[in-house]
Amino acid sequence: MLHLRGFALSLVICSIALGANEPGVTGWRGEGTGIYPGEKGGGTPPTKWQYVSEEVAGLRFQASPPSGAAASGTLMPDGVIREWLIAGPIPDKDDTLNVEDQSALAPKAGDKVGGGGQWKAIKTQSSYVDFNEVFKGSGGGARGKEEEAAYALTYIYSPKAASFSLNLNHSKLAHVWINGKLATPKAGEPDTAYAPPVIQLTQGWNRILIRCRAQTVDDRPKIGTWYINLCLRTLDKDARYITQGIKWRAMLPSGYGFGGPVVTGGKILLQSEPSDLVCLDAASGKILWLRSNNYNEFATDAEKQANPEIFKEIKQLEATLQAENALFATGKFPPLEGLDGDVVYKTKVTTEAKLRKLMKQVDDTKYIPPGGQDVGYSGLTPVTDGKYVWAWFATGVTCCYDLNGKLIWRRLDNEGSFFEHGYSVSPVLVDGKLIVFMNKIMAFDAKTGKLLWTTPLEGPALRCHGTPATAKVGGGGGTSVVVLPMGQILRASDGKMIRAQGPEISRNQQEIPSPVAIGNTFYRLSTYGPFTKATLPNQLADPLELASVQTMKLDMTVFPHYYLEWFMASPLIVGDLAYCMNNSGVLSVIDAKSMTLVYQKILDIDEFQQTLDGPGRGCGISPTLAGGNIYLVGNTGTTLVLKPGRTYEQLAKNKIESTIPRYWRTRFERFVAAPTFSGKNMFLRGERYLYCIGE
Repeated sequence: MLHLRGFALSLVICSIALGANEPGVTGWRGEGTGIYPGEKGGGTPPTKWQYVSEEVAGLRFQASPPSGAAASGTLMPDGVIREWLIAGPIPDKDDTLNVEDQSALAPKAGDKVGGGGQWKAIKTQSSYVDFNEVFKGSGGGARGKEEEAAYALTYIYSPKAASFSLNLNHSKLAHVWINGKLATPKAGEPDTAYAPPVIQLTQGWNRILIRCRAQTVDDRPKIGTWYINLCLRTLDKDARYITQGIKWRAMLPSGYGFGGPVVTGGKILLQSEPSDLVCLDAASGKILWLRSNNYNEFATDAEKQANPEIFKEIKQLEATLQAENALFATGKFPPLEGLDGDVVYKTKVTTEAKLRKLMKQVDDTKYIPPGGQDVGYSGLTPVTDGKYVWAWFATGVTCCYDLNGKLIWRRLDNEGSFFEHGYSVSPVLVDGKLIVFMNKIMAFDAKTGKLLWTTPLEGPALRCHGTPATAKVGGGGGTSVVVLPMGQILRASDGKMIRAQGPEISRNQQEIPSPVAIGNTFYRLSTYGPFTKATLPNQLADPLELASVQTMKLDMTVFPHYYLEWFMASPLIVGDLAYCMNNSGVLSVIDAKSMTLVYQKILDIDEFQQTLDGPGRGCGISPTLAGGNIYLVGNTGTTLVLKPGRTYEQLAKNKIESTIPRYWRTRFERFVAAPTFSGKNMFLRGERYLYCIGE
């Protein structure tokens, strides 16, 4: 083991043959573009599947009052209500409907409303009710300038008494009544996304009434925003599920993880909290091997000699952890146990926590993981060339293994500190170099782990969360460059920044989407809406001048949004069209040739944002293309399958209604990682489970 100030390198001598950008390199979003050609995969992935509770699948909705006790109306297996009676806009000062007891309220379309107006029946195409659209041309005060309210009422039939989570986002302030009784606080915290209301539906017919006010403060969301967005999910711990098209579902070693999987040679490779690399069999979901890469692996001889009692305890904990890890590959998993309200592999979790605590005592600078990690320390995607796999963890650990789990090398470069929302840049493999980001760009020799170069990134505008793209200047035999999420370009050979200025380069902090490189063109979608298309020159120069740069701005302010109307997902480029999905589930399709907008649409993707929930900040999974179809995955387990084109053509809506226990309450499983495809299968990771969807 080689030890130098600031890093430690653990090396197993082994021969690796690497080429420059050789075929078969797979990492974040496949090759970084999100395109998985069906002809290469050997088949077409599925377009239809479901994992839906019988409780939700049995629900029905209708806007008109039921004529009797029998079930009627429309089934809602996705938990989305699509018919409402709407009343408004009603100025607060004239609102006679706003009473605590609503048990007598049972309107029908056309009934008069106190304060003026009447109840109006509407149908929606998604979980959103946009009151600005509903009330367009209806008079009243200018939206957002007066204190106004809107009411939305519907009738729900449930075949049995059951409890549900009402995932509800809304503008300014909302109150909910179930069967006439207030289900949310009359005063106090106005945001139901802090703790989604738990509602009890009786057997038979139920009434849901929601009162919502327009945003009148120029804050977040923007002034004038006026909407509700809701979806029902079961909370029954003994719920039975209707399953279709899911070959297997594997629980992962950590109950909390968000990194994407990669598939090679019939094996699935992914990262798991806090620093595990996991290999599963693609056919069965069985764990083949698991390797932990914790700080104790980097302890120096001097540190061990200076802290004999600490390392005596560490040695015992290492043996415990090794035994626990080995159980996963036997098929006899360790027992699941309760811990702080969660259900986890308790021995593994507590052992790793003790190891972190002890290593902090050894060196409280070198062995402290950075704070602010919204997606944890493993929320990244490894990269493989089909023979070896490389992973980087936000603890500062980089490692290389062969596909049988043999360690080739690993090193610690803990350059981190608190980083708002955390480090989330997946590693990139180019020209025999593994490139990672932790306050600075670092390149390692992929064969040996030797540090080759570093490029510091200074200032808040150079902090990013997207994974860089690689491209060639001068075509396939040209010079490799690395395009950063802000638009700067580095030379891959030495890390020299050869383009630091230009109209396409963002000066905003928190750029989240990753750039996409196709041929000599790269595309960059800013968190804040600008979409850029840039063409690389035929010859390398320093500084680098681009052959062309085109930019257009996507206006998302006309659509409902919860906090910010920003983009987290990267664009998908299919022919001349760019598909861009924002965090509120609005799809914008751009003609990338003319740089004009083709269409925008609120998706039926059941988006939900929970306040202060880092990984749950809306739709952030980048669109993918597989088998000739586009896959759009939301953050609550809904996937839409579209046919590419200049008009919106939805082929299917698929739902995974998975719930998991957390320390504050049972809630939906969050989805953050982009899916990957292999042959006729799609692999989708939730925070607790890995799903194989296929025939």
